[in-house]
Amino acid sequence: MNIPLHILYFHSDDPIASKYVRVLEPLGLLVSRGHRITSFESLNTGNRSVEWPVVERALSECNILLISNVDITPPNFEVFKRMVTWCNQHKKLIIYDFDDLYDQVPESNPFRNITLKWDFVKEVIALAHVLTVTGKELQQTLSAHHSRIVIVPNMVDCRRYLPRPRDHSRLRIGWAGGITHLADLPLIADGVRQLQKKYSFEFIILGMFPNLIQFTKNTELIRSYSIHPEELTEPFHKAYVNFARNLEGIEYQAVPATGYPEFPKALAGLDLDIGLCPIHDNLFNRCRSAIKFYQYAAVQTASLASNVYPYSEEPVVLAENTSASWFEKLETLVGDRHFREETTRLQYEHVRDNRNHERNGSMWEILYQELIQKFCR
Repeated sequence: MNIPLHILYFHSDDPIASKYVRVLEPLGLLVSRGHRITSFESLNTGNRSVEWPVVERALSECNILLISNVDITPPNFEVFKRMVTWCNQHKKLIIYDFDDLYDQVPESNPFRNITLKWDFVKEVIALAHVLTVTGKELQQTLSAHHSRIVIVPNMVDCRRYLPRPRDHSRLRIGWAGGITHLADLPLIADGVRQLQKKYSFEFIILGMFPNLIQFTKNTELIRSYSIHPEELTEPFHKAYVNFARNLEGIEYQAVPATGYPEFPKALAGLDLDIGLCPIHDNLFNRCRSAIKFYQYAAVQTASLASNVYPYSEEPVVLAENTSASWFEKLETLVGDRHFREETTRLQYEHVRDNRNHERNGSMWEILYQELIQKFCR
């Protein structure tokens, strides 16, 4: 089956990391395989918004409308609804891709109040032919809203994630991620704090805050005035104070956030021996992917993660979400160099062979062609 693909999608002005992983990188692979990709923004002329006849012409030329769950916002919901309605009438494949469960965003997440209302999401879900998701928990949860859901795992482009330099003498342990994990990071704090009393290693935090000067000032104020989480009412502020207080007694280095295009180089540059993936066991986290593990493995850093899905089904070292368990599993990786290096090798090979766009990117092409054959003929 060799159906030429022509996909219409939304690029957005400043794509977030999940948009790169789930949309832009797979579409780049499809371009390299000779398929045609058109972004909605490219239809725009000058500073005017795109008029419907232009949209309709673009839809008539494509055979797939690809929607990401980060695309639909209240200002553009009506145009999306009109687009998917038109595609249904004219046998154009509609794929709605999910990598997060936005009706379960934790209260501590600073983006909770700006995510799309779930009623809007359900309307578009109902009009899509197929939902693509990152894992079984998200598939199971969304099955209440749609009968056709396909799991397409997240992957990384191992050509962009070069091996770390391994040119340091002191062990390096770290965490890389964004502020949406503010409430997760304290899970490892006590284990790291206790381990530093026994072993000499550097602890690095990459990307939690883009403005490190402001974070440092805020942390100093929290400690100076003895502010405690229970004294606050706003969930994000509670999580922020809890995070800052959990850093007390830990020797750490904070590294500012980078944009996603620069992230692979920044991660390799950290030269981490061990990368940490702590997450609370809640529905929102279980519906996420193990992308952080894939990224660590791609630069040949060993991963230690919470024993929570999705990490629990990956070849990572797992810790229960207790201080004792995190300390024990970390100590094993720190104290046993052979085990650490063998773990690193096995995890790298797993990601290289199974979660690597270069080796597995054809799954998007095959899936899309099969779906066109099924729904659009």
